[in-house]
Amino acid sequence: TYRTGYTEVDTTYLPLLIVRNVPGRVARGWYVAGVQRLLKLSNGRRLIVEADGSAFLFTSPSPGGDYTSAAGDETQLHRTGSEDYGTYVRSYADSTKVHFDSLGLMTRITDAWGVSVRYAYTDSTSGSPWRLPARVYDPYRTRPDSTAAPSAYTEIAYSGTNIYIRPPNPDGSSYASGRVTTLRLNSVDSSLRAVIDPDGDST
Repeated sequence: TYRTGYTEVDTTYLPLLIVRNVPGRVARGWYVAGVQRLLKLSNGRRLIVEADGSAFLFTSPSPGGDYTSAAGDETQLHRTGSEDYGTYVRSYADSTKVHFDSLGLMTRITDAWGVSVRYAYTDSTSGSPWRLPARVYDPYRTRPDSTAAPSAYTEIAYSGTNIYIRPPNPDGSSYASGRVTTLRLNSVDSSLRAVIDPDGDST
């Protein structure tokens, strides 16, 4: 606090966090809803970026792998394994858990009842946490003759300036190849030009 003439000024310094996402992850400014990314920062810090652009910083990892959440963030982050190759779980107050692999990719989200939605990504050889989601597995659709984990999934395929989205098959096997929603992007800036539904209607 300082005074100059008849004016009293209070100065408060607040930390500012700016996240510059890799452009064109789906279309410019568009991301797959619900998908989170975990980024490794200096000094052992971890940053989780959500699909809407929200970012949450975790600091001061303990020897046991527990991180300190920022003020106002009620989630907790825990690492299993080494700092370089460990996996992570972000826990919410309602018992929801988000799992990340060692690259920072969100592999699944599990609710309080143990129902999990799993994710698979493009380019398995890439070490980037910004790899694109390629499959979102439906937790409720499994082949009638199967006792394995749910095998039906939404497929997201990327081809040039087009993105093709195919929903899970009703019979629990992979995806419905004949039901395609197409996103068309601008070739210059990857902005979204049109959405074409499976019946051919465009918006």
